[in-house]
Amino acid sequence: MHIRQIIIQGFKSYKDQTVMEPFSARHNVIVGRNGSGKSNFFWAIRFVLNDAYTSLSREERQALLHEGSGPASMSAFVEIIFDNADHRFPTGKDEVVLRRTIGLKKDEYSLDKKSATKTEVVNLLESAGFSSANPYYIVPQGRITALCNAKDAERLTLLKEVAGTGVYEARRAESVKILDDTQLKRDKITSLMEFITDRLGELEEEKRELTEYSRLDKDRRCLEYAMYDRELQQVSEELEDLDAKRLAALQDTHADRDAIKDTARDLDAAQRELDDARRRLDIATADRDARAADLDSQARAVTDLELLLADAEAAHQPERRAAIEAELAAVRAEIASLRDQLRATEPDLEARTEQVRDLDRAHADLQARRRALAAKQGRAGQFATAADHTAFLDRETATLRALLDSERAALATADAELAATTAAHADATAAAAALQATFDGAQEAAREMQDKFQEARRTRDRLAHQRKECWREEAKAEATLAAARKHMGELEESLFSSCDKRIAQGIKVLRDLVQAKGIEGVHGPLFELVDVPELFRTAVEVVGGNSIYDVVVQNDEVATRVLEELKRVHGSARVTLMPLNRLRVKHAVYPADPDVVPMLSKLEYDPLFQPAFAQVFGRAVVCSDLEKAAAVARASNLTAVTLDGDRVDRKGALSGGFLDQRKSRLETALAYTRAKATVAAAEAAVADAKAQLGTLEQQITAALGTMQHLEMQMQRQRDDASAVDDWKARRRAADLLDRERAELAARRDQLKKDIHDHEVAVQALDAERATGHAGGLSADERAELASLEAQVAANRTAAQAAARDAAELEARVVSARAQLDNHLLPKEMGVQREALALEQAMGAHNVEVLRADLDSAQDALAAAQAAHREVAESVTQLAAAVDAAVTRIDRLKTTLHDRQRAVEGQELHLSRFLQTRKLLADKRDEAARHIRDLGVLPDDFQKHADTSLDALVRALRSVNDRLKKYAHVNKKAFDQYNNFTKQQDVLVARKRELDESEQSIRNLITSLDRNKDEAIQRTFGQVSANFEQVFEELVPAGRGRLVMMRAPSAAKSQARDDDDEELSDEEEESDEDAMDVDGESPATSASQRQRQRRQRRQQKKKTAAAAKSDVDTYRGVAIQVSFNSKVDEGLHMSQLSGGQKSLVALALIFAIQQCDPAPFYLFDEIDANLDAQYRTAVANKIHTLAENAQFITTTFRAELLAHADKFYGVSFKDKASKIQAISRDDAMGFVELGQDNPAAIQ
Repeated sequence: MHIRQIIIQGFKSYKDQTVMEPFSARHNVIVGRNGSGKSNFFWAIRFVLNDAYTSLSREERQALLHEGSGPASMSAFVEIIFDNADHRFPTGKDEVVLRRTIGLKKDEYSLDKKSATKTEVVNLLESAGFSSANPYYIVPQGRITALCNAKDAERLTLLKEVAGTGVYEARRAESVKILDDTQLKRDKITSLMEFITDRLGELEEEKRELTEYSRLDKDRRCLEYAMYDRELQQVSEELEDLDAKRLAALQDTHADRDAIKDTARDLDAAQRELDDARRRLDIATADRDARAADLDSQARAVTDLELLLADAEAAHQPERRAAIEAELAAVRAEIASLRDQLRATEPDLEARTEQVRDLDRAHADLQARRRALAAKQGRAGQFATAADHTAFLDRETATLRALLDSERAALATADAELAATTAAHADATAAAAALQATFDGAQEAAREMQDKFQEARRTRDRLAHQRKECWREEAKAEATLAAARKHMGELEESLFSSCDKRIAQGIKVLRDLVQAKGIEGVHGPLFELVDVPELFRTAVEVVGGNSIYDVVVQNDEVATRVLEELKRVHGSARVTLMPLNRLRVKHAVYPADPDVVPMLSKLEYDPLFQPAFAQVFGRAVVCSDLEKAAAVARASNLTAVTLDGDRVDRKGALSGGFLDQRKSRLETALAYTRAKATVAAAEAAVADAKAQLGTLEQQITAALGTMQHLEMQMQRQRDDASAVDDWKARRRAADLLDRERAELAARRDQLKKDIHDHEVAVQALDAERATGHAGGLSADERAELASLEAQVAANRTAAQAAARDAAELEARVVSARAQLDNHLLPKEMGVQREALALEQAMGAHNVEVLRADLDSAQDALAAAQAAHREVAESVTQLAAAVDAAVTRIDRLKTTLHDRQRAVEGQELHLSRFLQTRKLLADKRDEAARHIRDLGVLPDDFQKHADTSLDALVRALRSVNDRLKKYAHVNKKAFDQYNNFTKQQDVLVARKRELDESEQSIRNLITSLDRNKDEAIQRTFGQVSANFEQVFEELVPAGRGRLVMMRAPSAAKSQARDDDDEELSDEEEESDEDAMDVDGESPATSASQRQRQRRQRRQQKKKTAAAAKSDVDTYRGVAIQVSFNSKVDEGLHMSQLSGGQKSLVALALIFAIQQCDPAPFYLFDEIDANLDAQYRTAVANKIHTLAENAQFITTTFRAELLAHADKFYGVSFKDKASKIQAISRDDAMGFVELGQDNPAAIQ
């Protein structure tokens, strides 16, 4: 085992955490300048190993904390990591971590990262060889000097410590103390025995008087027993009779209480029935009033329909309708005739018109040709040359061509205008035709719209009736909801008034939080999650108690959030949460007994909540009676409860008694849960009613919209004057467009004619240019010109005739159209308007519809009357039920009051029974106490059983008179004599035991002295031999030895005699104040005390003589050494130089260490005073010892570095020490250069 690593933080000069590199298992050297913190490093190790810092005060702990620049350290720790490969520490691990932490108010140890006590750490260190008797495995600065300057006696003390004589001396001192105590007890026993012998003699005389007194006292006790026994029997008989009467009265009281309970239950049921009847009466009354209003409305509707039917019957005109239809048919026949005529004439008109156009075109062609020939003929002599003629032709041609271009553009414009006008005319004609068609179907459309309007009205009426019914249902549902909420509020107030106010606040706040925050996973209190059969409710309430208010949540995350919200919203609210994932319930074993039922099996709840209910009710059973419950609770370690609520806990505690069911929290909680479900159902019913009302409202609104739309259409049909004007305007627009179209067609035709004429002229000019300047017409042209004149005349005549025919046909067509558009069609529309107005008037007063509506309204009125009668009868019945319930409640209250008064009277009677019984019981107890006070009775104590009371009194008076003569007798003489005799026997046995114990203690002291002497002599021999060997290794040319110094025998003997002759004042006082073993202080004479003191002095001399041994002759341990001879006696320590003394001290330390080897050694500058040759010898010795142990040394010399395995340098900067591993060369460089060059270890 060795130190592997050390971690320091905040300890003395080590401010920051310093983690050293692992140490070598052999020799490790630490170098550093003075004041850098080397010694503090050693103090840190001693701090953990408890070598120097055992019990620290606050000031001492503060002195160990680092005090440098920056904030002061509030705590410090030192941790040592041991390599435990050889398992020297009995921990079973290859590594042991030991840490000590201190602060201003703490001083703690930890072992392998676990807290440990100081005693545990000390025991662990001693088990590994860190003995407090051999502190030389750590050699700090100054210890070598102290050992060099030590006296012989101090070295002897050191030798005794190494030998472990402290244990022997402590046990010997304890044995001597026990021996002294034993002698004191023997002296007390001797004094007591003398006192007892004298007292036994005195008691012999007192025994004779006591014998006669005892005989008379027996007679007195027999007489008193007879009197008291007779009184006891009489009182017992009276008590039995009284108990029988009380039991009968108690049974009557129980029967009356049961009757009160039944009456109270009936009263509660009657009250609930009354509340329900009143609620239903309120609903029925509201329904009756609503149906009465509906009945009035239905009656008014019937009256209105009757009046409308009368008006409709008066407005019904079938003859007028037939005349209008006949007139309309005649007009339509005339219109059809004219249209047939137009259809026959219009084709002829178009043919004649086309013929006229053809004749006009031919006439234009002939005229153009004639004019061209005439113009050519007229130009025959106008031009002198052909060039002039050609130029003229070119000019004329160009003029004509320009004119043709403009005419063609004008023709294109005319075609476009004609097309647009034709399209507009077609649209106007189509619009007029559409209006005409609308008028044609207006009567049929009016009938259809009237039918649709009536259907929409009937739908509206039907939906309105359904809405009224839904309103009534909504009113009933809201009344039911209000009553349910009121009942739930009363139950909630009653429920939460029976528990702690903070719990009630917590549940209410939690409920609001869950609704507001939408917290999921909160299932609610236990009472909301369970249903209990009525038979077991009392038992469940007794077991559940306040736990029924515990709230079940899904897991601890939900619980944490709920608690945080509760703390934030309402800090004083209190709630107990049961996270299902945290509940661990042990399965209970229930007895197999038909009279024992597990309570969980009688609860109805969701299996999800099994852990919560098992937590509260899992170890509870229901038993048939209290006796069975007590047996089950005792045998099965369960909580047993009866159906009446008597409870026996697992520890045997009994509780229970009468429980008023009207004040039962569980009953109220279950009723509250049912009321909550009722409220939820009522809220759902109200919501359904409102939703149905919303649907009906939408449907009614849609029906009204349809009616309004149809009404608007019908109104538009009634306002037909504007429609006729529209038709006329359309017809006028069509006529204007037709005339405009005709004008455009004529202009187009004229343009075409002009274009044709000009084209012919251009062709003629071109032909003339082609013939050249011939000077007039050719023969063919002249013949053609003559022919053209005749053709023009003939064509003109034919065109005039065709124009006359076309004009006649056009006049007939125009006349027919005028007749049709201006007379017949307006007349048809007027007749249609009149027919439509009549149809709408008759539709608005449709007799059949109104009769059907009247029948439906009368049926609805009859149904409303029947419903009103039914509701009125229901109101009457409910009012009677309310009156009956009130009467029954009054009767039950009277009965309950009478029975309560009877029970109160019975309880008063029972209390009187109890008072009488108490008096009799006191008399009985007094008689029994008198009998007990008589003590042990004689064998013939019943000899006066048949004696009369008077004779007993006289005999008792006579006995008491004779007993007065023995008033002075010692009544305890027999007892005292026996007690003293027993004490004498006990004292003799005790004295024998003390004698044996004294001898055993003396043998133990002798053994301890012998063992101590052997240990000292053995240790001295080992240390002496080791010292000679070590010294020879360190100084090969010399030798050294240890010499035991003894004191003269005469001086020692005289000192002991002087000690034996003296007794302290305390011993004198202890003799005088000595108590006997039984706690009594007998009066002893002065001569006796002097004799006892002499005996003790003699005994002390014997003890001192036994304690004498050779060890007492030892005065000290001297050291004799020689550095240059092995035969000289040598020099003493006082004759050596400082370096020689240090070497001798080191040799002594090595010798002691070899007697009790440690796993590692700490040497702080042990070579400071040694010469070079001795430093080398010490270094070699350490190197040899490092084979089996670890060495950690500090030095300023190079010799210790020669054989070291690992090197560390300590530096001091910014008021803080640091230690780190360095190389051998760095360490040697520091030592060789001295302390003035600390850079080697920075």
